[in-house]
Amino acid sequence: MFLYVASFILLLGPLVFVHEFGHFIFAKLFNVRVDTFSMGFGPKFLKKKWGETEYCLSIVPLGGYVKLYGQDPTEAIEPQYRNRALNNLDAWKRFLVFVAGPLFNFLFAIFIFAMMLVIGEPHMLPIVERVVPGSQAYLTGFRSGDVIIAVDRQVVTKFEEVARVISESPNKELVFRIKRTIPATTAAVAPKVQVTEIKAEPQPVPGLSVYGENVEVGSIEGLFNVGRYTTVGVSNPTSVAGKAGLKTGDEILLFNGITVKNWETIQSEAKLALGKRVPKFDFGYVPHEASYWTPDSHPQPATKPSNEVSLPVRPLDQLGLYSTELFVSALKDSSPAQAAGIEIGDR
Repeated sequence: MFLYVASFILLLGPLVFVHEFGHFIFAKLFNVRVDTFSMGFGPKFLKKKWGETEYCLSIVPLGGYVKLYGQDPTEAIEPQYRNRALNNLDAWKRFLVFVAGPLFNFLFAIFIFAMMLVIGEPHMLPIVERVVPGSQAYLTGFRSGDVIIAVDRQVVTKFEEVARVISESPNKELVFRIKRTIPATTAAVAPKVQVTEIKAEPQPVPGLSVYGENVEVGSIEGLFNVGRYTTVGVSNPTSVAGKAGLKTGDEILLFNGITVKNWETIQSEAKLALGKRVPKFDFGYVPHEASYWTPDSHPQPATKPSNEVSLPVRPLDQLGLYSTELFVSALKDSSPAQAAGIEIGDR
């Protein structure tokens, strides 16, 4: 609740300031005396007089006000300030003073939208980070690392566009044009880039329309634009990985000198290394105490490995290495799972 209230106040504050500043600046422009510029209503808890104007913060942060000399028609006007009273201004000037607040809010909105257009917004590139083996996506030909460049002849630049077309096309065959990098099998051979087409029919699943209605939407099973974390699971401490010192939750950052961003990268690089007959697997990692596996530590994202280990060249599962996707990372005290004997690190 506190976060909602704080967010509301932080959002409202700039709008109130811009609105009141509009009144303030036009009053100053027409030489009207400004007695008070307040952010908030009610009792003042912070105030500072600068020149003839008192600037203050008031206890109720739900608005603000600018007090102008002569705005109250029942207020007596001192002769020496008659030419600086609001009610002595020409009608068109009074109109501009009153309309300046909403006008500044309107201009502020234009400025914000212009900045959004200039800065842009973050979005996910149309890259398939993960394809579940045996799923619809896998069987139709998608592979991890594929870059989708068009769907039904419509060029796409972000994954949100791909997801929208899939969602709007249940039971309709779509043609995906993809770019795939074929890794080099030897150091002397450069990687190849292949452009191909894949046909897939999104299956209908329950979902919501843009208006929140319950409708059927399209989905391609096993197709994800986010890969799994590079934290490793070691279920058997007597495995090759376990004996080498790796533990569940250790976060892999480097594999054979290559920076890895997800578990799918580790899998593909390991498979490629098996074909090249490299002498060993070199892992650069940070221990589980400093990785995302330990949620209570709230670590800063690690950028450099603090530990290294070398393992023989074998398939990852034969080394005892798995993704932590199906490993227990946390247990609630007195929960049925804890009562059943499940422990953190179980797979």
